Amino acid sequence: MRLADPRSGSTAAVNRYLLPTEDSIVTVRQHPAVLAGSVITVLAGLVAAVVLSQLVSASQPLYVVIWIAWGALFLRFLFRATSWSVDYFVITSRRIMMITGLVNRRVAVIPFLLVNDFSLHRSPVGRLLGFGEFRVRYGTRDQVLQRIQYMPFPEQLCLEIHQVMRRPHEAAAADDTGADEEI
Repeated sequence: MRLADPRSGSTAAVNRYLLPTEDSIVTVRQHPAVLAGSVITVLAGLVAAVVLSQLVSASQPLYVVIWIAWGALFLRFLFRATSWSVDYFVITSRRIMMITGLVNRRVAVIPFLLVNDFSLHRSPVGRLLGFGEFRVRYGTRDQVLQRIQYMPFPEQLCLEIHQVMRRPHEAAAADDTGADEEI
């Protein structure tokens, strides 16, 4: 987990989305397990390409098509891996952000003031590999459920988020106490 120092810390890809009055507290990428499907597809495609190329002679056009198809699978994996490398999950002093996309950037934002419920869910595979899923309920009427999957260091991130979510309430309580003392 990378704890970001606001003065030196976050990447430029994250800093451009920060408000002037907020600090980046934690910046992480999704767990590499998010790439497991693409890796399995590429490896299965490679095995299939090798087996099929043994059945077809190299002079046939089908031989070329087999390897072009596997090349397309490999390019898809490279695109997903590159996209993963520029995607970030960010906890700031005021909100949760998920910055995704290699070609088209998408910034999903959930302000802490709107969060009604925040929970951590871990599957057996997630426990084994070290990732979890956050489920965030926010909004006023319809209670929107946002699922943030493949989060590394889920317990530490969850504790950090709960600590940051509590800060505005503690500050408000301190202001109320201070106001009573002045009167």
